[in-house]
Amino acid sequence: MRISRLTKIVSAAAATVLLAACGSGSGGGGGTSSTGSGDQPVELTWFMWSGSDVEKNAWLHVGDMVTAKYPNIKIKFETTPFNDFWTKLTTQAASGGAACIIGLQGQRAPQFGSLLVPLDDYMAKEGVKAADYVPSITQGLQYDGKQVALPYDVGPFVVFYNKDAFKAAGLKEPKQGWTQEEFLADAKALTKAPKYGFWAQSDISAVMPFVLSSSGKAAVNDAGKLDVNNPEWKASVQMYTDLVSKDKVSPQIPSANSSSASANQFLAGNAYMSLDGPWDLINARAQAKFKVGIAPMPTGATGSKTWSDGSGFGVTQSCKNPDEAFKAISVITGSEAEQYLGTQGRAYPALISAQESWYKGNNTEDVKPVMDYALENSVPFRTTETWQQVTTVYAKQAVATYNGQGTVDDLLSQTQQQGDS
Repeated sequence: MRISRLTKIVSAAAATVLLAACGSGSGGGGGTSSTGSGDQPVELTWFMWSGSDVEKNAWLHVGDMVTAKYPNIKIKFETTPFNDFWTKLTTQAASGGAACIIGLQGQRAPQFGSLLVPLDDYMAKEGVKAADYVPSITQGLQYDGKQVALPYDVGPFVVFYNKDAFKAAGLKEPKQGWTQEEFLADAKALTKAPKYGFWAQSDISAVMPFVLSSSGKAAVNDAGKLDVNNPEWKASVQMYTDLVSKDKVSPQIPSANSSSASANQFLAGNAYMSLDGPWDLINARAQAKFKVGIAPMPTGATGSKTWSDGSGFGVTQSCKNPDEAFKAISVITGSEAEQYLGTQGRAYPALISAQESWYKGNNTEDVKPVMDYALENSVPFRTTETWQQVTTVYAKQAVATYNGQGTVDDLLSQTQQQGDS
């Protein structure tokens, strides 16, 4: 299989940083100010995305927690917006200049996992247990069967719905056990153009929960290969296509739209249901002029299934102080930091014992049954080394397909070809 350009860069970068780590070394590579260990002063560069000053300040506070516990460790925090983060990380990795500690999203583990040090031995030595975290995200942050990052947040993809619209239409609010047939019936009852019952997205991640609930088949099989050109995927993608072009409970898609576009249309009251994750719930409730509820995915032949994803932190191969870096990560993903991030609404904690902080700190106790159920019935968001190309091809072709100008067979065959190339 031909490796993607990004994967080639990352693989080459991993080799480069491995050689750099094996050399003598004083100096700054890997974001450290010394090559010492024990109680010697160490400065660790931590590179993580953030989308606002509030979010940045939350990370700075967590960095201070590291120094409070380990006074010899100082954290130098660097940040950039999410979309820019991956481009910058690729560039840093190619030059051997990646930070000691980096953020890693579960979906990106196949692309960037080779840059990171396996943490299993560190975890065993320090008594950090994978079982204390939500299983789907600990699995999602593995590479080559090794834990390369400790998670700090997690979230299942669920249905956001407008409680006021359901009430006005005389509909029962969706709850655990509602079916795909009931979902469609509700969407039809809610649709009165220019308002729609649902907002479809062209991203492959948006149709995946319907496929999982109908057949249990994820986009990536157990062998780690893309597997979407099959009868199960065709049936669910046709159902999703029909929501736009046949049932007309979702508007036509003008372009390859993002999850943020879907969230904006939901918040604007133009669609009464959309798919999203708990990472957007607090902001949605603060911004919406209606009551926002969440529900599990509608039940199909294999139940109510969805994917979950999240992020964590790993130690790069080029880091000259990996012991100290792991100590820092154990604080950043530990109980005190997780409770702080949960209370502040910055994360739904991956550490199970800290999850109550998110509910109590943000008045979201009402959604706990849904969150518990969705997490119990979720699978890790598995991807491939060429996932970025896969999603690009799918999203572009999905616009024409969903709008009735293309076929599901063509959509899935072209997507599969990208995965096989």
